[in-house]
Amino acid sequence: MKSAFWTVSFLILTIAASAQNKYEREVRVREQEVPASARQMLEQLNPDSKTKWYKEYGKDQISFEAKTTKAGKKISIEFSADGAFEDIETTIKAQEVPAAVLQPIQAMLQQTFNKYRIDKIQVQHGGTVDAVIGFVRSQTASPELVVHYELVVSAKEQGAYGMFEYLFDARGTFVQRQKIMLTNTENLEN
Repeated sequence: MKSAFWTVSFLILTIAASAQNKYEREVRVREQEVPASARQMLEQLNPDSKTKWYKEYGKDQISFEAKTTKAGKKISIEFSADGAFEDIETTIKAQEVPAAVLQPIQAMLQQTFNKYRIDKIQVQHGGTVDAVIGFVRSQTASPELVVHYELVVSAKEQGAYGMFEYLFDARGTFVQRQKIMLTNTENLEN
């Protein structure tokens, strides 16, 4: 019984220690405003639909994001402010997450919240540009490919409802949690 208490206590402290607030605002931009290196990488992916470009303003950084579709899936490609590739996120459903990955994620969320709802799941593919482009084109993973799962979760914490962004590695191991700080206009739009 004591070991279970310490395990849960450690888990809660780990989450609390890594908890951060996420401030993010997206503004639609024209393709010409995006660094050339980001536009060139997107061309290599050969998206299925027209791409919408956004400039993201975070707490400490500015980045660019391309939103489009590939193989019938919504994808977003993240770039740094200078156009360096960061990762590709593909929106998926819970049943598309391997059971061995989803089980530890759900167990952690159940230990953290009495009641929660997963609003969105994205699989992130990062690593080298060649590894990611190769994976997107052929669905073949190379050793240089890095996989994470990003979840947006709605839950009640400390008596108030909030939205949280969780990041898990390819095995479903917790990496990071951020509380999503919505602006007043985002609250009105949702």
